[in-house]
Amino acid sequence: MPSKILLTGMQPVSTTIFGTSGRMGEKQEEVEMGCHRRLEMMLLDANFSDAPPSVCRAPPTVHLYGVTWDGKRVCCIINDFRPYFWFPAPITSDMDNELSEEKLDDLRKTLDEQVFSSKKRQTNIDSSFVAQIGLHYKKPLMYYQPGGPSRFLKIEVWRSKDVRNVAKVLRLFAQSNQRMQLGMSWQDIICYEEEIKFGMRFFCDTGIAGGAWLEVSLPHIVHYSQQTTHCNEEFIVSWKKIKGLTPDATQFMKFSTLRCSSEPGVEGSSLDTSTIETLQKEHVTEVSNSETSKHSGAEIWLALSPLKIIILHVQCGKVDYAKNFVSSSVVSYGREKKPRLNEKVDQKIQGVISSENDAALEDIENLSRSTAGHSLHPSKDPVLAITVFLISEGSEKCYTFVQTTDALLKSASGTNIQIFQNERAMLQAWQDFIREEVDPDIICVYQLKDSIRYLVERFRVLKLGVLDISRRKGRATDVKSVVSYGKQWVKQQARMTATSNQEVFRAIVEGRIVIDVLRVVLVAYNLSTFTLAECCQVFLGKTKEVLNSIMVAEIWRGKFGGIYRLIEYSLNETKVIWELMQTLQIIPELIEMARVTGLSVSDALYKAQMVRIQSLLLRSGLREHWLLGGPTISGQLSESPFLIHPKESNTAGFYKDPVVILDFASLYPSLYMAYNLCYTTLVHPEDINSFSSDKLIKSPTGACFVAPSIQHGILPRICGSLITARKLAKEKMLDSYISSAERAVLDARQKALKLCSNALYGFTGSSASCQQALPLADSCLSMGAAACKRAVELVSSTFHDAKVLYAQTDSVFIRFCGKNIPEAIELGREVADITSRAFPPPLSLKFEKVLCPFLLLQVNRYAGRDVTCLTDRSEGKIMFVRGLESERRDVPPFVRTVSKMALQEILLNDNVRAALDICKQEIKRLVSGKCSMRELIMTGGLWRVDDHDISRLASSSKSLRKEVGGGATAEEGRGPHVALAVRLKKNDPDRQFHIGERIPYVLVNNLSKLQDDMAEDPLNAIQQNMQLNFHVYLENKLRKPLESILEYVADSRDIYDVFSGSHTLVTHMSTPTGNNAQASILSFYKSKTTCLSCRKPFDKSSNNNVLCNNCKESGASIPALISLLVEKRENETKLFFAHAKCMTCHSGGLFEPVLCTNIDCPAFYFRSEIPKTYEKLSASIETLSIACHRNKGT
Repeated sequence: MPSKILLTGMQPVSTTIFGTSGRMGEKQEEVEMGCHRRLEMMLLDANFSDAPPSVCRAPPTVHLYGVTWDGKRVCCIINDFRPYFWFPAPITSDMDNELSEEKLDDLRKTLDEQVFSSKKRQTNIDSSFVAQIGLHYKKPLMYYQPGGPSRFLKIEVWRSKDVRNVAKVLRLFAQSNQRMQLGMSWQDIICYEEEIKFGMRFFCDTGIAGGAWLEVSLPHIVHYSQQTTHCNEEFIVSWKKIKGLTPDATQFMKFSTLRCSSEPGVEGSSLDTSTIETLQKEHVTEVSNSETSKHSGAEIWLALSPLKIIILHVQCGKVDYAKNFVSSSVVSYGREKKPRLNEKVDQKIQGVISSENDAALEDIENLSRSTAGHSLHPSKDPVLAITVFLISEGSEKCYTFVQTTDALLKSASGTNIQIFQNERAMLQAWQDFIREEVDPDIICVYQLKDSIRYLVERFRVLKLGVLDISRRKGRATDVKSVVSYGKQWVKQQARMTATSNQEVFRAIVEGRIVIDVLRVVLVAYNLSTFTLAECCQVFLGKTKEVLNSIMVAEIWRGKFGGIYRLIEYSLNETKVIWELMQTLQIIPELIEMARVTGLSVSDALYKAQMVRIQSLLLRSGLREHWLLGGPTISGQLSESPFLIHPKESNTAGFYKDPVVILDFASLYPSLYMAYNLCYTTLVHPEDINSFSSDKLIKSPTGACFVAPSIQHGILPRICGSLITARKLAKEKMLDSYISSAERAVLDARQKALKLCSNALYGFTGSSASCQQALPLADSCLSMGAAACKRAVELVSSTFHDAKVLYAQTDSVFIRFCGKNIPEAIELGREVADITSRAFPPPLSLKFEKVLCPFLLLQVNRYAGRDVTCLTDRSEGKIMFVRGLESERRDVPPFVRTVSKMALQEILLNDNVRAALDICKQEIKRLVSGKCSMRELIMTGGLWRVDDHDISRLASSSKSLRKEVGGGATAEEGRGPHVALAVRLKKNDPDRQFHIGERIPYVLVNNLSKLQDDMAEDPLNAIQQNMQLNFHVYLENKLRKPLESILEYVADSRDIYDVFSGSHTLVTHMSTPTGNNAQASILSFYKSKTTCLSCRKPFDKSSNNNVLCNNCKESGASIPALISLLVEKRENETKLFFAHAKCMTCHSGGLFEPVLCTNIDCPAFYFRSEIPKTYEKLSASIETLSIACHRNKGT
């Protein structure tokens, strides 16, 4: 885990907002005239808006918000940049075929009229759409074109929203007969770059990016009285005076002028390995020289300016629900009533459960057991408190806004409290505080829909106007839903396991960066539920308190610690979020991704990889006059990566010989570079015969590309720039003199560069790409498959004692029979060196690791002991696992644990018998009901249904297995998690589900054999004392993963015994409890009472319900009693430790009851389950003690 850093900025020794040339008097004179010489700022946010409809012939307005080296918040306003697109120039009827300014202006007027007439609503008769038409020389990106650049029209429009409409009208005009009135005709009517967003266009043309440093020359100062923002200073600037200072991923590329040769078969040097290698070496050398030749202070443009960061937590509660809540001595479960815990439970344990009086205990139990009605809705549930955790200049401060009638409330430790009599006053004061006093640069939240989105809705419900916390005066905060894939697209997919598609929300707060930590975690990590509690446990290694909305309302009303506890709970939430952001280095990684790709920070967070690569390609193409867009070559990929299937080739198994893993380094980017694969080098099928064979590179698919000696593709150069820049960043990280903050920024930069280089292949092949070219993607796949196949052939032909067990895409697994580990390592490096020499650079095979022993199960499913870097290999305990259940988070923790324990015994300890024994012990613990419910929780994602579909399913009286009209069908409603979501919606109509939301569930016993009907919410199951269906867990969840592991290491009889031995026989099952007398899967069997000593069932004729005759005659009563007392003491210890842990974690201190319902925390299950177990043990001990006394008496 990376070290934590505090983002306080990396300020250079001597920098100034003004230029260094000139005397101070000159500077002062320029300032008085309202003009700075030079302004340097780090860009935080950018806003792009068209002119109002009432304003004609005005370009869009661009607001650039940033912070200077000395911490001033500034805004630059640009009013002279117009959106544009490109269109082929026409052929005129003149002899010289010239397009004079007069002709272009006539075309502009005609096009204006055509667009105006095409508008359905013509409100302004003086409307103008096209601002200017210019003539330039450009080349389309798609296909190699041997001739020089062609003439293109640059169509500039007034409003960015009119670009597509103007392009459409121009295409129709070029096809119609009306064009002849101007004496023009078009041979090509394809528009280029009309799909480019205005923001990306502006960033590209000015060379700036979010989080990057930029320089503005001669900005004009806006007087304070005329400012439209809340910034310290405001400037009017020209877009031509803006210059980017922080390098993006294309800064180190070698750019060339367009070739103008008209000969398609122009002679050149033949393509060979030495030619390509020379080109690659020249590129790397030039990039390195361009980096090292810069002045020593160049690194300052990678620094971060001092930033104001706030962590926001909004605390809401079900006030009406809690207000109307009536305490009762019993809790209702469906049609039955379940009494509270048996009063015979020891007073010691009772005291541990709660230190409150009986009435308080009753309230706690009733509130915590009520699982329905927890969902918050902004239309009726108020905001009770808002906590702001401020980080600025290395210091931390906390502010809490709370509505309460307690006027005597004093400041709590660690926070400044502001008290309000009602919610309206609190929200208005908080809004003014954020906008005018704190003025943050970055607002961080977890789950934006429960914070900023909730506040936006509360402002609307309370009729407070719009939520205005932006740096633009009077600008409302806008919140939008964001999903990576729509549910209709997901429905067409077989499954969704490779990516996260959970719906999140994006807040537009102009002038500030808003970061939803949930979005970052969803994209970068694979978790089970993605709750803040789970993130805290996984990334921070600790637990946190979780209070439901009803409990929050009760605390707010003064119970269980009152307002002070609520403030402490909210403060802890903000601190957890901040600690999470530091641990994951979220801010530096987001800023570096924006800098590298040329996007805004917000777009870098919410936009997919396609947009990032499009931005890089647009920036690169601009320098060489290439045009993006135009016709795409779409369709479905026909090629597939190379694969040696373990099952089909009979290589799956367990190997005690060392197995070497070799990987192609950056396979797909290397293929683009090695074979010059690019849009600009792809030869059109009709032009292939115009080239000699030595001028072409032919892929296995039949697609042809020109050699680098004819034209060096732009994609290979982008790949080379990304790889080289990443290498330089990693080398810079090793310098001893850089600070931890600088090292964090460089680490974030190399990660961003790696992500971009790996995404290039997807950009060319994805149907979602705006520049899809299947010949490129298929060629890359086929060449990669050929390279992997060639590597396998070289290994087999060169090393006779080597056998390739498995190969896929970019990895080769080689077994060296009879070799020891040092020999295998040496041979692995030799194989990598020999095979790499067979490929054109930079394509190379790298030695990765050695596994011994090695277990190969299936494609992408293998494990082994990593012995690559062990100094003492006899004591090495490093296990390398891929694709097995021990590493997956969508399976129950019990399955992960058992799989991992078995693998450790097999791979690390070479003890198969111990692995079998562990499996038996764990299975016995499962079927005997001794597993905690926490170990058996599973999760499922709502990939194909949203809240609207679930509402329809919940309101329908039909079965989920029949069609439901309106939107959700039977197929969409299948799955245990979907069925559970429908039932939860019925119980709590206010609850809102989102696309991709993870639903945790357990499988409980009932009469149904379908898992859809067995699924139950874990919190509801544990509170209603439902019994889990251990048979389904054993047969459906655990058996297959364990059998796949044991298949190659154990005898079939031993495996059969693991799952069918005597340890799997359940001799006693408790009476099913819960809603509607929940039935057991074995309910048709009569439950038998067992002996307390040997656990043997009593015969029907036996009247003894304590000890069987054999145990009674052998004197086993005392040992049995001691065993029960020991088990009771162990449970006491567990409960005490759980309670002690909760006391250090919760917000109630040492004297208030524990109210936490964190289902990701082990202590919660101890507190919930052990009292029930303890009660049964106490009853058994009492029964056995009475029996012992009777025996003594007789």
